[in-house]
Amino acid sequence: MTKVVRLALICEQKNKDGIEVDYKDIYRILWDLQKQTREIKNKTIQYCWEYSNFSSEYFKRFNEYPNEKDILSYTLCGFVNDKFKTGNDLYSGNCSTTIKTVCAEFKNSKTDFLKGAKSIISYKTNQPLDLHNKCIRITFSNNTFYVHLKLLNRPAFKRLNFSNSEITFKIIVRDNSTKTIGVSPKVGR
Repeated sequence: MTKVVRLALICEQKNKDGIEVDYKDIYRILWDLQKQTREIKNKTIQYCWEYSNFSSEYFKRFNEYPNEKDILSYTLCGFVNDKFKTGNDLYSGNCSTTIKTVCAEFKNSKTDFLKGAKSIISYKTNQPLDLHNKCIRITFSNNTFYVHLKLLNRPAFKRLNFSNSEITFKIIVRDNSTKTIGVSPKVGR
């Protein structure tokens, strides 16, 4: 059984001068990352669809499907990931997680697309930020829980003049049942 709890986060991010970053700036960054995630997801679907069409044409011509690595020098997922190494502010691990998820969704639904039973996937503006499991760190200090998230790549952190490579949020835990569900007892390990 999986239990889910919604936790309030309060930004605790500081810039290199030790001054707290205004929460409005953090929210603007999060909105930009959400927009970039949506764009990456939709572009990934486009790459998957184009390769699927190429693969079908290749089969008609040579009576066998092409090997992704022979054609692209990568798997399709790796090829798409290489396309997004620059041009966005997402941390590379999170970007890879997003692309892998979308490629898997496309592959699982491909038969339904081809039969006309399902429309091609299109992602809307309310996309969550996908986080790689190594991009989340929870700490406990002064009777308060903090979550540290790697959300931005190095150039974005330098441009924003942040103090470190993680954005820090204080977790508001209202009662013991929320603490039990929401925050692991193995904090900081």
